[in-house]
Amino acid sequence: METFKVEAPADDLEDLRQALQRKLGSAVHIDEMLDHEAGELHDATLIGLAIVVGPKIVSSVREVVSGWLEHRRKMAYLRIVDNLSKTATTPDEAIRMMKALPHVP
Repeated sequence: METFKVEAPADDLEDLRQALQRKLGSAVHIDEMLDHEAGELHDATLIGLAIVVGPKIVSSVREVVSGWLEHRRKMAYLRIVDNLSKTATTPDEAIRMMKALPHVP
């Protein structure tokens, strides 16, 4: 068995968990890593996932995580482009600002 540990914001971890379960189903076992330091007044905070898999599924987990990271990177880029288009005062300014961004395939 192999264990991958992923730490990220709770929303991202939930999104990754769903992607893994959607693609790999019962072939992957996911344990939550929780921060219990919030005290008794708050629920524990999800800070990571421990992804436990057998040797035959390791490459599949890597593929899912890699695809998920690529998707997140492209979505972040699109949010930047969207924000630039909203802050530009003219269409020409928006195009100039977007051309200054690094290319994301």
